[in-house]
Amino acid sequence: MAIALVKDRAVRHRPIQIYRGGLGSARLRRIKELVHAKMEDDLGLDEIAESVGLSTAHFARMFRKSTGETPHQFVQRQRIERAKAMLSAANVRVLDVAIACGFKTQQHFAQVFRDVCGVSPTEYRRGFVGSELTWDSETCSEGTPHLVISSSQPRRRLQELPFTSF
Repeated sequence: MAIALVKDRAVRHRPIQIYRGGLGSARLRRIKELVHAKMEDDLGLDEIAESVGLSTAHFARMFRKSTGETPHQFVQRQRIERAKAMLSAANVRVLDVAIACGFKTQQHFAQVFRDVCGVSPTEYRRGFVGSELTWDSETCSEGTPHLVISSSQPRRRLQELPFTSF
């Protein structure tokens, strides 16, 4: 009975998938540049698809096939990555970070950030103030890095987003 439970309920790590076909590297690079250039704006699927000369439906399928994520997931991840970089500066308000990363409200930004990173933007920022950042390799499972903040306070772990390079 225990084996059946573990087999059905255990956390499984998916193997890394290699995606074939889809969009070429030049188109993916163009998309990434567009997302970074217009991150503050309301960037729609139509606009991204038009930038690479494809219909919206075809673009969405090819993008997913190329990257393993939807265009919306990609844009959200890019926004969160920029937000994480901006939050490391203590003199920038969380509201300013939210607006600079394309979120309409601070509450929406905080919710998305918490869903992705596991902590609020304020808690994430507190980890940078007076702390030294190191990678914790002793507790990493299957090569997954964990960011550990070392200071006089108890150790804290922050989840890191996966990277996709073009």
